[in-house]
Amino acid sequence: MFHYSFGLDVIFAEAIGGRVGSVTLTGRSDRTPNGVGAGVGTREVVLKARVAGVTCATDNGVLITLGNVEAGQRVTDFFMRNGVVRLVSLGFVFD
Repeated sequence: MFHYSFGLDVIFAEAIGGRVGSVTLTGRSDRTPNGVGAGVGTREVVLKARVAGVTCATDNGVLITLGNVEAGQRVTDFFMRNGVVRLVSLGFVFD
């Protein structure tokens, strides 16, 4: 794992040959592509309005996922606290 002081963690996964398995963002300047502008600091209602295909689950807070949570698929997870995105994780589903 590599940790960068500007809010970026990169985790490598043995399950995919030591390649990047996930990237976690906590910096407020990191946003989703295509002008959606959703990321750390985005309110939950804004995220749901701007990002098509998100689903929600509650487990120790709120997790909003973009993508299919199936082995081999890529997903983007938005971890919420008090209705605001606090962390964004992009990665592969292993099992």
